[in-house]
Amino acid sequence: MKVTLKTCLVLNPLSGGRRSDRLRAQLARSFLEVVPGGEVRETRGPGDAERLVRDLVREGFECVAVAGGDGTINEAVNGYFEGPLAPDGEPPRPVNPRACLAVVPVGTGGDFRRSLGLEPDPIASLSLLTGTSTVACDLGMATFTDRQGARASRIFANITSFGLSSLVVEYVNSSGRRVPGSLAYFASTLRAFFNYRPVKVRVLMDHQEQRVDTALLVAVANGRFFGGGMEIAPLADLHDGALEVMIVGNSGLVDFLVHSGKLYGGRIMDHPRVTHGRAAEVLLDTVEEGDTMLLEMDGESLGRLPATLRVLPAALRLKS
Repeated sequence: MKVTLKTCLVLNPLSGGRRSDRLRAQLARSFLEVVPGGEVRETRGPGDAERLVRDLVREGFECVAVAGGDGTINEAVNGYFEGPLAPDGEPPRPVNPRACLAVVPVGTGGDFRRSLGLEPDPIASLSLLTGTSTVACDLGMATFTDRQGARASRIFANITSFGLSSLVVEYVNSSGRRVPGSLAYFASTLRAFFNYRPVKVRVLMDHQEQRVDTALLVAVANGRFFGGGMEIAPLADLHDGALEVMIVGNSGLVDFLVHSGKLYGGRIMDHPRVTHGRAAEVLLDTVEEGDTMLLEMDGESLGRLPATLRVLPAALRLKS
C-alpha cells in the first residue's frame, strides 16, 4: 500500500495554455491514482492560490501539490505564512512548519522547477507525492515600493530582479503567452532592449560591501534560473542560507546576442560586465534623483526600488 501525506492538488486553470483543460483533467485523474483519497481544488483568480494554500494548511493538509507556473508557485509559497511580514524584525510566521510544498510544473517560465532540478513533465512529477520524505528549502523576502508608491513586503521562492528583466516580464505577461515560454522570454528580451534605459544603482550587501554601477539588471537569486531558462545565477543554492547577487552592467543588444550562450549555458560570470556577490541581506536603490528601476518577482511585475531583500533560511519544506 502506498504511504502518502495528506495532500491536496491545487490547479491553476489558466496555466498550460491551449492544453489547459485537457491537462487539468489528466492531472486530476493521475493525482487521485497516486494519492487515493486526496483532494483537488482550483484557483479562481489572481491571489487565490495564496489564500487557498493558507486555508488548506490550516485545515491540516500536510502537503499541497501546486500545479501552475512561477507566479502561482509564488502565491502558494506566501500562503504557507500568516500575519503581516516584518521586513526588519522577526521572520514570517509559518502556518504549520511541518507542511510541505510539491511543485507540479505547469506554466510559461518553469524557472523554479529548473532550479529544483525537476523535469518539465507534470504527470511524471506526481510520483514525488509517494512517501513522506521532505527537505528544507530557503526562501527570500523583499520589501519594496509597490505600484501605488507604498512600501510592501513579499516572500519569493526563486528570484527577484530589477531593471531590464522587469520590462521583459511585463511584455511576456501582456503577450497572451501564445508561444512557448523560452521563446516568449527571448523575444520579449529583444523588444525590451529597444525601450529600456539602464540606470545607476547602489547595491549594499550585508551592510559591508557596497557597489555602484550603471546596471542593465540586478538579480537577487535564491534559485539559478529566470526568464524561461536563462541561468542568471549558476552558483545559487536553495539550501545554503544565502542569496546570490548578480549585477549585469550596461550593455547593448549586440552584446547580449553575442554572449547569450553564456546566459543559457550557465557561464554568465564569464561575461566582463557581470559582477557577483553573496549575502544574507541586500539593499538596493537608484543613485540619481528621478531614476526608476522596476522590480519583478518570480515572473510577476510588482513595483520598483528602493528595496531590501533578505534570505529566510530553511523556511519551507519541499516534498522530495
